Amino acid sequence: MAFSHKEIKKYLVLIILAGCFFIGDRFLKILALNLNSEKVLIKDWLEFYLVKNSNGAFSLNYGFDIVWLAIIIIVIALIWLRHALQKKDFLRSLALIILVLGALSNIYDRLIYGAVIDYLVLVNLSIFNLADCLIVMAAGLLLISERDAKQKN
Repeated sequence: MAFSHKEIKKYLVLIILAGCFFIGDRFLKILALNLNSEKVLIKDWLEFYLVKNSNGAFSLNYGFDIVWLAIIIIVIALIWLRHALQKKDFLRSLALIILVLGALSNIYDRLIYGAVIDYLVLVNLSIFNLADCLIVMAAGLLLISERDAKQKN
């Protein structure tokens, strides 16, 4: 599995970009933890404040410790990532790296704080964080990757 210089650059940019999103999420979580009051980002639409989510995605209660499920998903994603890298499937690799980093950030919260740190509030709609955005984006990219793979065959 030898990569060309151009492919190495492309994957390096991917890793740096995904890492920036991960670091940005961690920074915003620390900011939310230290914030004393609600901040309105866009009037009547988007707010920034701390919400500790002890449930799962979309605040659903699954009835079991979600950390173990997330760890299993990360292990499967890493195995899938290895396969995608061997096939030089850039889009799938991108999606899996983003998925793993988003999941790791939220698992870290659960282990350290006992709940996921959410901070972005779409008024009357949803509460989430940047890691959640990464996970949803990864799911979309995986769907696109699967569609593209089926169209090639």
